[in-house]
Amino acid sequence: MILITRPIKEAKKLKSLLDTYGYKSHINSLSSITQINKKINFTKGYVILVTSLRATKIIIKSKLIHKEKKFIVIGASSRDTLNNSGFKNILYHAKSSKELVDFLKTNFKKIYKENKLKGIEYFTGSITTQSIIKDLKGCINLPIKKKVVYDTTFIKSFRPSTKKLFKSKKIKICLLFSEQNAKQLLNLIQKEKLSECSKDIKFLTLSPSISSIIKKAGYKKVSNANLPTLKSLLVKLFKINML
Repeated sequence: MILITRPIKEAKKLKSLLDTYGYKSHINSLSSITQINKKINFTKGYVILVTSLRATKIIIKSKLIHKEKKFIVIGASSRDTLNNSGFKNILYHAKSSKELVDFLKTNFKKIYKENKLKGIEYFTGSITTQSIIKDLKGCINLPIKKKVVYDTTFIKSFRPSTKKLFKSKKIKICLLFSEQNAKQLLNLIQKEKLSECSKDIKFLTLSPSISSIIKKAGYKKVSNANLPTLKSLLVKLFKINML
C-alpha cells in the first residue's frame, strides 16, 4: 500500500494514475490549500519568481498579467504551464533552488541590466522555506518582494483508517512532495505513537532536502527522485520492490 500525502485534488489524480498501473494506494492529505487574494497586483519592472506550480496557476488564473511579463522559474511543470498559457518570456528555468542560486551568482548582473529589472517578486504560499530568500539576497543586489497568494493549513491528526494501516504495517511506501509535509508527517507519527509501526516504511520524496528531513528522524529506507518532478518520482517508484 502506498500512502499519498498531497493535498486532496492532486492526491486523487495521483491515486487514479497509480490505479492504472495496479498499485494500491491510500490518501491522507496532510494539508489543504486556499487561495488568499483573488486580485493580484504586479509591480512594473519586477521579474516574477515562481517555485511552485500552485503559485504559477494562481498567477495565470488572475488574468491581470501581460503575456510579455518576465519570469524566473523553478520546476519544469511551472515552465510548461506558463509556455502553454502564452507566457514565453522566461529569463531562466532551474530544476532546483540550488541550481537557480548558482546561476544567479554569476549571471544575474547581466540579466537585470539587459532587461532593465528593478527587482524580484516572489509569489508563493504562506509556508515557505526561508533559505531561498536568504540565498537570493546573498547573490543579487535588487529588492525582493515576497507575495503570499495561497494559504496552507495542516491537519492535526491522521484519519482512523490511516492509523489502522500504520498499525497493521500495510503501508509499504510513503510519498512526500514538500519539506513542510515531511515535517508534519513526522510530527503526527510521533503524536500518534506510530514510530515503531512505521520504521520499515520506504519513503520516496521529491528532493534530497525532503529526504534529509526523514533521514534525520532516524529512518533508513529513504530515497528521492532524480529530478524534482512527478514523472521522475514515478520512475523511481516503479523501480522499488514493494514486497
